[in-house]
Amino acid sequence: MHKRTVSIGGNSVSEHFNPVDNFKPMLEGREGPETCNTYNMLKLTRQLYLSSGATSYLDYYERAMYNHILSSQHPGPEGGFVYFTPIRPQHYRVYSQPQESFWCCVGSGLENHGKYGELVYARRGQNDLLVNLFVPSRLSWPEAGLALEQTTRLPTRNRAACA
Repeated sequence: MHKRTVSIGGNSVSEHFNPVDNFKPMLEGREGPETCNTYNMLKLTRQLYLSSGATSYLDYYERAMYNHILSSQHPGPEGGFVYFTPIRPQHYRVYSQPQESFWCCVGSGLENHGKYGELVYARRGQNDLLVNLFVPSRLSWPEAGLALEQTTRLPTRNRAACA
């Protein structure tokens, strides 16, 4: 996470990690970080946060979710998912097509976008509530006497509110 991860949260190409001292192949290659690897990193990160409580895991989770996973589905009505997210300047993306391409990142990609509600909020100890992701959501925490509604239009508008 700290030595092999690029700004979008991805850290592997062709199912391999890049050397810690050389990101050049990742920057020059046609391929880029794989969404299926980031999917696995998010699962690992969630478990590591739950067992340790270290908020650095939440920071990674937020960055990877917004900057890699959210961007991996085609924004148009035809849908489709990317396998690789090239970080090569001025490069393009290849999206899956029905009946044409079904990579591993298409399978995990379907699940990725159904998991946006995961780890929106986190608890630290008995009384601390952390907001990890800015997504429209409702939280009910009866033991703490708390009900919270978060409204936002991120990433299209840079504003979030809780009531």
